[in-house]
Amino acid sequence: MTIEISKIESTQQITIDNISGYEIIAIGKDKKTGNPEKSYQVILFSDSLYYIFYGSTNQDFDNNINELKKAVKTFNRK
Repeated sequence: MTIEISKIESTQQITIDNISGYEIIAIGKDKKTGNPEKSYQVILFSDSLYYIFYGSTNQDFDNNINELKKAVKTFNRK
């Protein structure tokens, strides 16, 4: 699935497992079907590494984005 982003809804700083980064929520549409999509992305920067988390949803946007947020916040380096 490819999403064409039409608007960045929000960008916020975030810290997970003592790693700082950004949380981005965007609105767009599926390029193939044209159906609305909302995407959630977190990028964390640590020394010479970075971590990227990505999820998208095409229904029940608020609930599904909140579930993605909960899942990403459980990230913990071992």
